[in-house]
Amino acid sequence: MTTLSDVDPVDRLVDEAQADPVGYRRRAGGLLTRYADDPRAVVHVRWALGLARRELGELSAACDELHAAAELATASGAARTAAMIRSSLSVVLLHLGDTDRALAVTDAAATALDGVEAARNHMQRGLILQRLGRQDEALGAYDRAQPQLRTAGDRAAESRLLSNRGVLHAYRGELTAARGDLERSVELARQLGSTRATALGLQNLGFVAGRQGHLPDALARLEEADGVLRELGDARALAVLDADRAEVLADAGLFDEAIERAEAAARALSGDEVNGAEADLLIARLCVLGGQHARAAQLADRVRERFRASGREGWELHARYVALAARASQPAHDARDPSPTGTSRGVDRSPSAGIDAADPLADDLEAGGWATEARVARLVAARQALAAGRPDQARDILEHVRGVSRGAPALARAQHWYATALVRVGAGDRRGARRAVSAGLDLLDRSRLVFGSAELRAHAATHTTDLVRLAVRLALQDRRPAEALRALDRVRATDVGVSPRPHDDPRIADDLAELRRLDEQERDAARGGRDAQPTASARARVERRVRDRARAVVNERGDAVGLRLDLAALRRTLGGRTLAAYLVLDDDLHVLAVTPQATRHHRLGPVEEVRTSIAHLRAAVRRLAYGHGSAASLAAAEVSLTRSAEQLVGLLGLDRLDPDGLVVVPTAVLDGMPWATLAAAIGHVPVVAPSAGAWLSAAAQQRRDGPALLVAGPGLPGGVSEVNALAASRPDANVLAGPDATVAAVLAAMQEASIVHLAAHGVFRADNPLFSLLQLTDGPLTVYELEGLQRLPDLFVLSSCEGAATTTLQGDAVLGLSSILLRRGVACVIAPVIEIPDEATGPLMVDLHERLARGASPQRALAEAIAAPPRDDPAARAVRAAFVVVGASLASGGEAAADGGRDEEYR
Repeated sequence: MTTLSDVDPVDRLVDEAQADPVGYRRRAGGLLTRYADDPRAVVHVRWALGLARRELGELSAACDELHAAAELATASGAARTAAMIRSSLSVVLLHLGDTDRALAVTDAAATALDGVEAARNHMQRGLILQRLGRQDEALGAYDRAQPQLRTAGDRAAESRLLSNRGVLHAYRGELTAARGDLERSVELARQLGSTRATALGLQNLGFVAGRQGHLPDALARLEEADGVLRELGDARALAVLDADRAEVLADAGLFDEAIERAEAAARALSGDEVNGAEADLLIARLCVLGGQHARAAQLADRVRERFRASGREGWELHARYVALAARASQPAHDARDPSPTGTSRGVDRSPSAGIDAADPLADDLEAGGWATEARVARLVAARQALAAGRPDQARDILEHVRGVSRGAPALARAQHWYATALVRVGAGDRRGARRAVSAGLDLLDRSRLVFGSAELRAHAATHTTDLVRLAVRLALQDRRPAEALRALDRVRATDVGVSPRPHDDPRIADDLAELRRLDEQERDAARGGRDAQPTASARARVERRVRDRARAVVNERGDAVGLRLDLAALRRTLGGRTLAAYLVLDDDLHVLAVTPQATRHHRLGPVEEVRTSIAHLRAAVRRLAYGHGSAASLAAAEVSLTRSAEQLVGLLGLDRLDPDGLVVVPTAVLDGMPWATLAAAIGHVPVVAPSAGAWLSAAAQQRRDGPALLVAGPGLPGGVSEVNALAASRPDANVLAGPDATVAAVLAAMQEASIVHLAAHGVFRADNPLFSLLQLTDGPLTVYELEGLQRLPDLFVLSSCEGAATTTLQGDAVLGLSSILLRRGVACVIAPVIEIPDEATGPLMVDLHERLARGASPQRALAEAIAAPPRDDPAARAVRAAFVVVGASLASGGEAAADGGRDEEYR
């Protein structure tokens, strides 16, 4: 008779179940039938099946299989095999929350095992202790087991041990040791040909890279692991990976997405008491970072009780830390009063209570091996000591943290510099505070410029918010508005220090092509009355894949020095023009104005008045442009537009500035502002720029020679006739319309053109502006594809939809089609900032291009075109007023000013 040992040796069967649990589960039924008459074989098959179900998160079923296998082994007199199976069962019991029994089972198994089996049992015990948070004991168990596994040549078990121990080292802050263990784990897994073990090792390497602050590397490792686990169909492992990815995304400033992914992971792991509870705690920690402090505290308290009930004392300590961080957090920090603000019901928020909670908790965390968490708890204690009027105690705490922060990620060290700056402010050392702020910003600038992804650079700027806000406050209080502008521009100029570099990942290109196919499929389903939801879901998955891959791109040529605004060069380049950079502090709008003579600051007034006036202005422009309503209501809209524009001139301080050649750097409240509506009041159309540095960089772009490219997309009323009319004034233009206007043809022609005019339907994606698109004959052209070009034109003109729309992220970094184009070397973009009737733009575009062809700058050409319609055509005037000029205007604009200039403060 054929026996199991002849065809499926026990060690291979068990290892196969862990290497490919999905495949083994499918195979197990046939094996049980085949070996039904061989009790020993049935034991082995069911043991392996229990392990497969454990890996897949089917914990109750895994427990049943392993218990049955152990009973069969005992009944057949195989006591040693029964002990080995019960050792495997211990980890299932852990995940079911029965931690006392899990440890007892490993203790009992140890009495019946020796040699390599005893080492494997030590490894299982180490994993249980690790998940309980008893880190020193876990490390001891791993260290006892590893030499025996290596001597026995048990590479599969040693690989798993090293992977687990690497994660343990990471939690203890021993990141070099963690990476060493994990790299060896992956090496062993590859030698064995175990794709799943390799993927899990890569995932853990991604986790460690995130802890080190190497975020692009972390995302790349996680993306690689994701591909393998998805192919294997391992849903549970993918859920754990999503939790790791959420942590990295939060470190990159993507708090909302991080919370969303952590919540999805928690739902998928809800039946797993160990991983599920840790996922819930991760959500709480991410909520702290994302500003959801009350939710974070409640979640941390609830999960703390779960840890306490399951005897996970180390993790209960971690939950206490998250609850403390949530309650000690504040929405904003003020250099005049750096203490936390706000209250939580039933919580003592007094500074002394904070110190009493934070300082001993930091000691407990340090003793428990939670090095990173201990460091943050001490920063909380330092801030609380400062708020309680104990600057010496705060300084002592920070000195202790400095010693344990060496080698920490940039974000952790920047947090230390921020706390240091607050302490120095409290001690009256303003110069020292400025030095600390500068040191923290230098760290964060260098770390975010590593990202090749414009999206991640912009979101990572969120971490600079507190430091920049403090720098601006200090500068304004000391009457140094030029210094305030430099600090503000560091967060806004997210791309100035980045050399344009197209992504060259062919998988991204393939996925973007797949998005076009799905777009057509979704539209076909809608036209045919079929359910388009499955296609929409597939499109969402491909978009996520594109986003994840693009985020893993590394920029190796970033220069943080490039983010430091050269004010003298700015003045020279501005010539006689004025740059007005806006910011919000304490619910008031402020402006920093750079003129040839001085940099001046003015507090303008409540930001809510500005927000209301802009809302009225946009509503009036839209109503007039579409002609909605009766004659009386349209007349009222025209009055509202004029009144709101006049109000905004005063609210924005433009009546105090020389408007000739004005360059505006908006802040979030000014997103969507139709600046051209102010032309009648101030005499011309302002140029808009995402930052002073971005404008300076765009103005310095070398002009290129090349033909104009005129493109008409499908389904746009009047698009083809608009392009044909433009071609009459540009006889050398390359015209692409109808079937010729494909994505590939347009991208190829763009790289030869000096001016591009796109008459195509567009969609602005506020959720991810890099998926903003222009609809061409064969589908959408996205910003990702524009990022992939080697060369782009000087001037982009977008005649429809909301081509100039942007999103200002938390921290004041700007993300949108126009800001990406400026980053890629485009000097100027002309586009509407409000959705307008597509068919109404033709006359404006013809007028605009005729003026451009005669040599007018984009700014002057748009201003003159806006003034051209007669007063009795309010719709035409409204359509034209929806357009803005973004970037440099491609004209000198005045005599160069002297390098000097002074700071001047206006109140």
